[in-house]
Amino acid sequence: MYELGEKYCDFPRTEDWKRELMAIISRNTSDDMETFRDHDDDSDNVRKCLQEWYNLAADQAQDEDDPAASAAPAGHSSL
Repeated sequence: MYELGEKYCDFPRTEDWKRELMAIISRNTSDDMETFRDHDDDSDNVRKCLQEWYNLAADQAQDEDDPAASAAPAGHSSL
């Protein structure tokens, strides 16, 4: 499979350790399908996380627009 992609699709060569890791992940997925199955509440969780992410992005954009409001006190480093 990897050779086909390398030869005909100009994919970069996949290192052996990455191939082994992908094979292990594939086997684990097949062995334990319940872990990877969608749950009824997934869409609510995704929606909630996206909303939090949008709010965080909006807060950061607002801080960039008003540098005085987000300035750190003198003598302190902002990490």
